[in-house]
Amino acid sequence: MAFEMFRRRAVTSGTLAAASLLLVGATPQFAAADGTRTINSYVTCADGTMMYGFEINYGSGWTYTALGASGYVVNSYEKEVTFVVPSSASSVALDTYCGGNGYVENSMWEGYTYSLTPGTSTATANWTCALYPYYGPLIRTCELDSISYS
Repeated sequence: MAFEMFRRRAVTSGTLAAASLLLVGATPQFAAADGTRTINSYVTCADGTMMYGFEINYGSGWTYTALGASGYVVNSYEKEVTFVVPSSASSVALDTYCGGNGYVENSMWEGYTYSLTPGTSTATANWTCALYPYYGPLIRTCELDSISYS
């Protein structure tokens, strides 16, 4: 009887140990924190007005903040906007309002998404944005003219 009880405890202990090892092996290990990359964007509006507001999409959906985005006027037609994105980001798209009046009611974004080489180097991007009058809604676009890494 004592031997049978000892055997059950040993089997139970062994089963618990094996289950613990499986659980540890099956639990995903947390990846190292993703680094960041700064994207200095110089944005002009095709109609010569100043951009108003912005959103960026670097593969995780549209955001106004982009991990601490900031912007300031460079001259009367160009604004510099700095975004901080994860270094793993592999695409980028920009949305803004042109036309001099800020938010344009009934306008839709139909811009473009561009490849972004993942990494931690600073990227400098030049954008030209526009508001096109089409039948129906107005269309907002931002085209990436150039991007360089340093």
